[in-house]
Amino acid sequence: MIQPREFRPLQAEEIARAFQEHKVEYLFIGKSGAILLGYPGTTQDVDIFPARLPENGRSIVAALRQIGFEIGAELEGGIVAGKDFIQIKTGPFDVDLVFAPDGIESFAEAKARGLITRVYLALSSTILITWPCQSTLQVAPCIIGPWQSLTNAPSPYTISTNLTQKSFFRLTDLGSNPCTNGPCPLSNPSLKSLGSPTITILAR
Repeated sequence: MIQPREFRPLQAEEIARAFQEHKVEYLFIGKSGAILLGYPGTTQDVDIFPARLPENGRSIVAALRQIGFEIGAELEGGIVAGKDFIQIKTGPFDVDLVFAPDGIESFAEAKARGLITRVYLALSSTILITWPCQSTLQVAPCIIGPWQSLTNAPSPYTISTNLTQKSFFRLTDLGSNPCTNGPCPLSNPSLKSLGSPTITILAR
């Protein structure tokens, strides 16, 4: 019996890198998107809402093939055509492409509500950081999570870390005045901005 494969945030980063390289227009949605934001839970696949354009579909095919997915002619045709819902189980993990999510008028409307994250590594045991918005500060012991929101942590905020264990930080647009021009930067020389791709998640 084949055991279901559980979603891991590292899979989202792998997709994000490939999609960024091939200039794919997309959002993470569903339960996998919630997990990326730090909410507890499990799921068996990565849920992606791509823009329904033939060129975007071809870019998706190229990106998925790059990271080890087998995309046959029939599956490729469905992706390029933007079929409403496509399940892909021919790769290192399962992916659902949802070109027409329920209750969403357009990709452009959804993208305008997307949450973007950028990750930083702490290089000092005590850090005073600032950021120019009301986004929520999150911390994790690993770059792929699990992420925990720090409540009552307005900017500026002092962080104390244990340097025997790595600590990672990011902002998510969960505040009352979310960012509109991409992820706000965390400001302090003791924070190292990591070269991971930005990840955009649809906020319902």
